[in-house]
Amino acid sequence: MYPHHGTLASLGVRSYSYQFDDDLNQFRLPGFASVELAADQRLTKTLSARASIENVLDRQYYVGFTPTPTIGQPRLWRVGLRWSR
Repeated sequence: MYPHHGTLASLGVRSYSYQFDDDLNQFRLPGFASVELAADQRLTKTLSARASIENVLDRQYYVGFTPTPTIGQPRLWRVGLRWSR
């Protein structure tokens, strides 16, 4: 995290090692890593703007194999406002 004059930026890495997708341990999912970026900018005392990107590198990864491969979400952008008291 990096705070500076009402702006808060963060970078994260989410990673998983291999795991099994079924109760019989027949379908092994490979591990993967995903990079995330987020930024908040305070606009007023109670309102801030937020932007975030998940899967920044737009990597393809498997989230299911029972028995058809299922692919996780591609790059995801979000922009919004946050109100707090």
